[in-house]
Amino acid sequence: MSASIKPMLTAVAFQMAAALESYQAEFDGMVQSWHDPGRYAAVNRRLEDIRMYRGALPQLSVDVVEVLIAHVELMHSLWDATVRPSREAMERVEQLRGQLHRRVETMRAKCLRLCGPA
Repeated sequence: MSASIKPMLTAVAFQMAAALESYQAEFDGMVQSWHDPGRYAAVNRRLEDIRMYRGALPQLSVDVVEVLIAHVELMHSLWDATVRPSREAMERVEQLRGQLHRRVETMRAKCLRLCGPA
C-alpha cells in the first residue's frame, strides 16, 4: 500500500469501527423496544454507514456480509418470538444476539488493526 493512501484507509477503518460501535448500541436499544420505527430507522442508518465504508475496505467484505446475515437472522428471530412467544424462541433470540455481538466485535477488531502502524 502506498504511503499516500495509508492515512485515508486508516481514517476509513476508524470510521468503520465507530459505525460498528454505534450500530451495536443502536441495535441493543432497538431490541428493548423493537417496534419503535425511530430505533429501527437508526439501526438501518448505521448499517448503511457500514456498507458505505466497506467500499474502501474490500478486505472486510466477508465480515460485512457475516454481520448483515447475523442481523437478518436476529430480526427474523425477534419477529418469530413476538408472534409465537416461547422459551425456545427467546433462547434462539439470545443465541443469535450473542452471535451478532461476536461478529461485530471481530470486525471492529479488524478495523482497529487496520488503523495500527504500517
